[in-house]
Amino acid sequence: MKLRYFRHLAPGGKRGKVGGKTAGLESLLDMRLRVPKTYVCSAKAREHCLERGQGDRALTRLRHDLAEILPSLGGAVAVRSSAALEDGARQSMAGQFESYLHVRGVDQVVEAILSVWESAGAAPGVPPSDKISRRVEVLVQEMVHPLVSGAAFSRNPVTGADETIVEAVEGTSEALLQHGVTPRRWVIRQDEVQSEWPLLPTEVLREITQTTRRVAKELRHPADLEWALDGERLWWLQVRPITSLRGLRVYSNRIAREYLPGLVKPLVWSINVPMINGAWVDLFERLVGRLTIDPLSLAKQFHYRAYFNMSGMGELFRRLGLEEDTLEQLLGIVASDGTSAIGFRWKMLLHMPRVLRFAFSLLAFHRRTTSWIARRSVQLDEREAELNSATTA
Repeated sequence: MKLRYFRHLAPGGKRGKVGGKTAGLESLLDMRLRVPKTYVCSAKAREHCLERGQGDRALTRLRHDLAEILPSLGGAVAVRSSAALEDGARQSMAGQFESYLHVRGVDQVVEAILSVWESAGAAPGVPPSDKISRRVEVLVQEMVHPLVSGAAFSRNPVTGADETIVEAVEGTSEALLQHGVTPRRWVIRQDEVQSEWPLLPTEVLREITQTTRRVAKELRHPADLEWALDGERLWWLQVRPITSLRGLRVYSNRIAREYLPGLVKPLVWSINVPMINGAWVDLFERLVGRLTIDPLSLAKQFHYRAYFNMSGMGELFRRLGLEEDTLEQLLGIVASDGTSAIGFRWKMLLHMPRVLRFAFSLLAFHRRTTSWIARRSVQLDEREAELNSATTA
């Protein structure tokens, strides 16, 4: 079957360069997660169908392709946009382009594709002359008929806290994402997973939580996933970055309460905290080079208790090729979920010369300190002798 405007998404397949939603699905497939069978209508199809003198012929070819692929997708399909602006690391544009569920037959699918293209042409915030940003693929996807569906976030999308948020509604996620129906919600910290809702058993909630964390680790950014449960199988419909966390500072006292328990009085704070934070910044600069970090920004005082800026600490560890919560894992405050152990990363090689110099400087620390103390002792003895001579005279 030779298709002109469509390609089938499969693990390890040809990577597209247009749609963010397409790229997300390809990532999920490469992780061997269950994704509904999907075909991608290329951005060229829109260009050809809108081109003067070629539109009718291109539309005929589009119909021919759909007649070939629709039987393999079952009775109904979902038609979704996958534009260049959607689901990127810097912006999501969620809800700005049309999506259609339970679409049947070639005529209805063509009508849905044309509507998606039209919504892309009217997307707000993009100049009409920006042709690259307005390029759009369209996903024609096997329709899942869920008993329960929803979204899962690897981090709290509002506060940035290190907790997994799972939201679910009965039926399709359209009620949650478009109609504003209040979902059932679980806030999961570490492995505390428990569901009392019969439609979403604890074991399925645990699978959603673990998979969401795994996807975020493999993609190396906080992730927002859409899922559906058809009563037997769990399906993953899309993934995108949580763009609301860009520039958001997250503070936590999980480490601070280990060595600064209780209330910290203002005088103690004004002396100890700048000194401790300055030592942290100096340590990291020795490992990764010059940093433009204000030591005072690494910690804040809330109700007289110390909270660390975990966003700042996490960024430093990422520069070393480590996980954001590496320090917490080393201290045993949080446990790794086993999907990504603390260990050697190739990115560390970039900083290896500095790390080795720092290690050698630590080995020579005792010798330098002993020499410094000896010199200062001689100077003090000489000064004391001078004072004694002056007093005697």
